[in-house]
Amino acid sequence: MLTEDVIFDSSRNPGLDKKEAEYILEKYLGVENFIWLIAALEYDDTGGHIDNLACFTPNNQILALTESNQQDSNFDRLQENKDRLNHAKNINGDNYEIIPIQQPSYRKFLNERMALSYINFYIANDAIVLPVFNDPMDKKAIDTISKVFHDRKVVTLEGSRIVEGGGCVHCITQQQPYI
Repeated sequence: MLTEDVIFDSSRNPGLDKKEAEYILEKYLGVENFIWLIAALEYDDTGGHIDNLACFTPNNQILALTESNQQDSNFDRLQENKDRLNHAKNINGDNYEIIPIQQPSYRKFLNERMALSYINFYIANDAIVLPVFNDPMDKKAIDTISKVFHDRKVVTLEGSRIVEGGGCVHCITQQQPYI
């Protein structure tokens, strides 16, 4: 799962097209199945890293950041991503179960919208470190992620200050899963 905004950014990969990107990822990383999402959140200083938008979970599920307010500037891009996920198939040709996670309420820092996302969490061996934002959507996000990762304890961390500095919990960790 990757985003067009990141892979085709002219400052990152000038002139790269989708076919060439898939060839490189298959050759060097063994990737056989691609799910292309389209766009970053408004004012996402990462330019559209996938960890703000969607995450694979156990049992052939994908958590997807969504927005229900059609007037929100992220609505169209998140809807397009959700539509793409709804049509995505796993390596066996099966559809994923898409689990929506509503984005937190609009908030500004230094006159720019903050790219707040519950998807930007860290999966530890026995826990999930989940950013929360003192937002009405926090409880629903905690409940949903607790249900999806029922074998892990969900530990919350106030994430606004991290977002102010760029990225969030997943961005500032260097994951090394238990092998």
